[in-house]
Amino acid sequence: MTSALQLNSPAKLNLFLHINKYREDGYHDIQTVFQLIELHDEMTFTLRDDDKTTLTTAPINFADQDNLIYKAINALKPYAKNKPGVDIYLQKNIPMGGGLGGGSSNAATTLLAMNKLWNLKLPKEKLLEIGRPLGADVSVFINGENAWAEGIGDQLTPINLPEAWYVVIAPEIHASTPKMYAHPDLCRNTPTITPQDYLDGAATHNDFLPVLLLQHPQLAETFAWLRSLGDIKLSGSGACMFIACNNKEQAQDLIGQISPRLVAFVARGLQVSNCSEILAKG
Repeated sequence: MTSALQLNSPAKLNLFLHINKYREDGYHDIQTVFQLIELHDEMTFTLRDDDKTTLTTAPINFADQDNLIYKAINALKPYAKNKPGVDIYLQKNIPMGGGLGGGSSNAATTLLAMNKLWNLKLPKEKLLEIGRPLGADVSVFINGENAWAEGIGDQLTPINLPEAWYVVIAPEIHASTPKMYAHPDLCRNTPTITPQDYLDGAATHNDFLPVLLLQHPQLAETFAWLRSLGDIKLSGSGACMFIACNNKEQAQDLIGQISPRLVAFVARGLQVSNCSEILAKG
């Protein structure tokens, strides 16, 4: 039996994000496109001789019980009677609170890894059901492929995206997703579009952007300057932003024009996550 796994837990970009309406259950109906990128946290899972779960995180410690990794383990435990515990090590590379989905990705990777290590053989549909309450973005990472998303972000349709490279800028700002959704100035009535509308070039935007710039005025000047370099967009509820490029050379040239005072990096777009590919190989 496999006793240890090392997996990459990937990041994502929201190529746009429309908020269509507020729902009676407190959530929002949205439309977005998830683009996986070649930026990842590194996760190692090692089975123990007892039933305990430990989590070690680096470079900073945030391994409290509210961490989505613990929540993922606890959500899976009812299906894992008499299974050993696990030591989990997380090397955090994805900026936290940046709209790149790091926490959701870690939760999804944990579900996928423990389904394998515990030999539960739960189908993907069951893992999606278990993962959905952990967060709307968890589903796309369980599926492990780019997707058109609707509902609260968990109604997924695979979408083929052109190969692209991205320059991602990570301001030193933590944008709280619940606070962003709760902001009174957030637009909640953007008209719906279809996937074909999007592929045909329909105008899109991110409804969180005006709220983010309102909450963080110091970011507005930076955003205006970045706009002079290209079609700068916001990912998720922020605060990470990105510019799409046609190739790696264009991305590297662009990043050379960005002030060294800003944290920025080049990331290739993926069609399928490395985590899914590794697990699919058994």
